[in-house]
This record gives sequence, C-alpha cells and structure tokens, in this order.
Amino acid sequence: PDPALTAMAKRLHKALVTFYKNQPIKTGNVSWARFLADFDTDGTGLISFAELDEAVRGKLRAKVSLYELRVFWRRLDADNSGQASMEEFTKTMYSIEVGTWPDLKDQEVKRTVQTLSEAAEKWHRAGGNWFKVFSAIDADGSGTLSYDELRKCIRSTPPGLRLKESEISERCVQGLWKLLDAQVDMEIPVCRFMRFMR
Repeated sequence: PDPALTAMAKRLHKALVTFYKNQPIKTGNVSWARFLADFDTDGTGLISFAELDEAVRGKLRAKVSLYELRVFWRRLDADNSGQASMEEFTKTMYSIEVGTWPDLKDQEVKRTVQTLSEAAEKWHRAGGNWFKVFSAIDADGSGTLSYDELRKCIRSTPPGLRLKESEISERCVQGLWKLLDAQVDMEIPVCRFMRFMR
C-alpha cells in the first residue's frame, strides 16, 4: 500500500469522525455514504472531483492538500469517467485500510483457526459446524459476512465466541480477514469462511 495514500485516508476518516462528533444530533453512525450524499448536488448518486473537494476540504476541513486529494481521486475514478459512486468511494477507502493490515504467517493462521474452533466448540458445541455459529450471528440473513460481523462474532457474548484480545489479538483478526477477503469485496460468502476454517 502507498504510505502517503494510507496516511491521507486516515486523516479523512479522522475528520469525518470529528465532524459527526460535533453535530448537535448524535446518530452514532459515521458514514461516508450519508455524508457525501449531501454533496451530490444533481442527485445521481455520483460525485465529481469538485463535489468531493467541497465536501472534504470545505465542509470537513480535513487536513488534506489539493494535490493529495487529486492523487486519491485518480485511484477512486479508475475509469476516468469524471465521477465516482458512493460504492466506489467506500470500496476505495476500505481497500486502503485493509491493505495496511498484517499478513499472517502460516503458524499464526493455524493458531487463530484453532482458537476460533475451540471457542465455537465451547459455546455452541459446534464440532466444526460453522454454519451453526453464523446462523446465530447473521442477523440480516444475507448469507454473507463482513469484517464487522466477524469481529462481533469473535468478541461478543453468546451467540458470539466471547474471545478477549489476550486470546486472539486484533492483529490476528485483521490478518485473518485480509486472507478471507483477498478480493477486497467488503463481504464474503459464509461458505468461503466455512471452507477456510476446515
């Protein structure tokens, strides 16, 4: 990953969090899609560079130079259409973030899988049946798994696995997800996770 792009993306995210923290009505939901929708002046669901600049440097007052924003825009608008969808923006930010996550060594992967399997057996008597575990976790019934859902499954109380950071580090959770979502799709089919865990 490009360190300059990564640093800029972190500054953007920090500015967004600060923006929402300073709003009179707290929603608890920090969302780029919701924020950028206000700058989609023509209602197409697409933003131009000018709209992004107004949103990021104008409204958010993010500490990002025009040059940095143009470099980011080139990555965001890969097809050179002059516009980017909210989905493209979100996926670009996601890929930058996940790109900074650790690459686990084989031993770390095996240890992480072992720890997860033992917790699944303890709390669900799953005996390697990950479908049983994720049926309880998949609240929206989508059949897909996001990083947040995986993390919730690992950390939360039952039906989660209730694993503390001393049992499985955040580094290992991120590294596991990076392996699972190698295509950077933001969500994976639950069946991919189940195959991986065997």
